[in-house]
Amino acid sequence: PAVRDCCVVGVPSADLGEEPAAFVVLREGFSSAVEEALRTALAGSLSASHVPRQWRFVEELPRNALGKIMRNLLRQTR
Repeated sequence: PAVRDCCVVGVPSADLGEEPAAFVVLREGFSSAVEEALRTALAGSLSASHVPRQWRFVEELPRNALGKIMRNLLRQTR
């Protein structure tokens, strides 16, 4: 219920070459303190290698004119 929108993309990693990073837009009234709850929920349904290692809480996800998430911009976000 805390998540309004999200996207997971592969970002560069020195150890693995690439690792999953979650970009999360929270609903009003929630804070990034929900990260552990999200991680636990995903760990119950995904393999360990697919659970995001990085969590980035953003105001909104970048979208193109058609409404598709611009993943290339997320990969460049630090």
